[in-house]
Amino acid sequence: MTETFESPLFTTLGMAIIDDIMPAPGSDMAPMTDVIGGAGTYALVGARIVVGPRHSRLVSGIIDKGSDFPVKVEREIKEWNTGVKWNNDGSRLTTRGINFYGEDGVRSFEYKTSRKVLVAEDLIEDPVLKNSKSVHIISIFERCNDMVETISQHRDSNSPIYIYEPLPDACVESNFGVLKKVLPKIHVFSPNLHEACGLLGISDKISAIEDAEAIASRFLSLMEPSKACVVIRCGKMGCHVKTRHHSVVYPAFHTDQSKVVDETGGGNSFCGAFVTALVQSNFDYMYAAVCASIVSGCVIESFGMPKLSVEAGVEKWNGLSYVDRIRQYVKSVGHNVCPEDIVSRYLVDY
Repeated sequence: MTETFESPLFTTLGMAIIDDIMPAPGSDMAPMTDVIGGAGTYALVGARIVVGPRHSRLVSGIIDKGSDFPVKVEREIKEWNTGVKWNNDGSRLTTRGINFYGEDGVRSFEYKTSRKVLVAEDLIEDPVLKNSKSVHIISIFERCNDMVETISQHRDSNSPIYIYEPLPDACVESNFGVLKKVLPKIHVFSPNLHEACGLLGISDKISAIEDAEAIASRFLSLMEPSKACVVIRCGKMGCHVKTRHHSVVYPAFHTDQSKVVDETGGGNSFCGAFVTALVQSNFDYMYAAVCASIVSGCVIESFGMPKLSVEAGVEKWNGLSYVDRIRQYVKSVGHNVCPEDIVSRYLVDY
């Protein structure tokens, strides 16, 4: 008898990277090695937090495991109990990088080993992943266009919901013409404020997040899906969500910036959480924005991935359950932004 599998809610085509972290000169923090990183892994954990333990196998990605892949890293990822696919290749080293922090706190990154970029074929050649309900892409614009076209051509049914997170270095005004060819095929476009401004050739010195609406409108006008959405991520100011019918600001989870340890991966996890919640809720943008804001706030509380623990049968990330985080967010931002019934509406079987 042929075994059947439920289609994933979410699959990321971002990479998994093993990081070393070099603290700023004069810092009391010791260097860290074998830290889980990579846009794909952060997006994966973002989606995983949203779906909870009962549906954890419905979020997935592809992890290339080289000959030196750390046992402790593999163990931590497997504790999430996702539907991630492992590509084992003992002939090459795992993709590794170094994060350097300057005295001003700004992070720079460089690869230590050669990187293995995921391609559309990695998804469509897998009988389960190819039918994923949503796909996360982080790449340059030309490659995103090629990936979307290839995946859509090989689907047995409707195309997935695509969320596109552009690479920071590609977000310059000279690339806007290429982006215009990509956006008609994308359902959710989510650059951060700096990236969005770079693409439009304008200053990112915006003091009020509401000013991001005009920026989001420029991108949305180029998108064709009826339920298209632009999410401008604005760091500690929160995010601006723009659809055909709504334009709403959602505050960041952490109003107290002292609780923010490292912003690395915050945007990637936001994207994974947002599109997964969007699929789960049949395009409830409020729910998706709330979920994503909570998840990204959780991720930036530590270096590397948030730590999963189970206490009295309750799953916690960095010591606080997802449901408690939602309740904390409701209390912080008010019922107009986050109605309290959002907890009971979608988290019945969490």
